[in-house]
Amino acid sequence: MNSGPKLIYTHSHYVFSVFQPVDIKGQIKKSIFIANYKNEPKFHVSGKLGAKIATEFGIDVSAIDSFTISMDVGDVIKREVLWGNLNEALADITLNLDHEYVQYILSKPRRSLCVIYETVATRGDSELDSDSCGQGVCVSYL
Repeated sequence: MNSGPKLIYTHSHYVFSVFQPVDIKGQIKKSIFIANYKNEPKFHVSGKLGAKIATEFGIDVSAIDSFTISMDVGDVIKREVLWGNLNEALADITLNLDHEYVQYILSKPRRSLCVIYETVATRGDSELDSDSCGQGVCVSYL
């Protein structure tokens, strides 16, 4: 197995090779993307997405035709490294094109090797709740 460089993201730096971290700690910009996000989408069990969500939540769809999911995810945080800063940090480092992972990506025309320089995630745990209504009866599932 070839042990050439890999590009791996951790919260504090990119690792181009397991033993050669690229320090970008001071380059990560953190901001609130969406503050206190809450939503209550309604889904119909006859729809493809509604049926899949009902299955995931264990909702008995035999007695209902729709249900609502109450979501409270809180703050959604965006972490990013400006492309110019990342490009500068990686400027003197080359990618080993002979590495088996890179060769696999290059051999598949529908695959791409990507550098992720931005993430969006919730600040912490989120709350989900479901109420389903059918013929005037509402049932809470979560």
